[in-house]
Amino acid sequence: MLPPHIFRELVTPYHEHLVGMVHETGHLVALHSHGRVRVALDDFLEVGFDMLEPMEPPPQGDIALDEALEYVDGRICLTGYVQDRDLYTAKPGEMRTKVEAIREMVAGRSGQIMMNTTSPRMYPLPPQYVHNYVEFIGAASEALVY
Repeated sequence: MLPPHIFRELVTPYHEHLVGMVHETGHLVALHSHGRVRVALDDFLEVGFDMLEPMEPPPQGDIALDEALEYVDGRICLTGYVQDRDLYTAKPGEMRTKVEAIREMVAGRSGQIMMNTTSPRMYPLPPQYVHNYVEFIGAASEALVY
């Protein structure tokens, strides 16, 4: 929400201090940041965040998962990449296809946790969401890499 130079001036120093305090206690720190993160990845790495969640695929995000994983090179765990909107709208079989695309982008690298980018926003959940979520979890469990 801020131009990069303003973010670096007003936010990054405070994040560095807070993350440092948490790391001193032996804990990990996750950063919650939706959307376009490409321009801030260097700042996130400099600060020392341990996890970025959620990574969003384009067009909500602005960097593909394989490119982000290569760029961060194991210095931060990236989570997400399954758009919540897709769980509401995907046709049967589409979630399996999305999981396979994510698996291919990860290509044996570590540092990525596949999960939805946000919690469900409706209650009760529509049947299509439930079907797609079950399909997503099934496909993801088959694609697990330890």
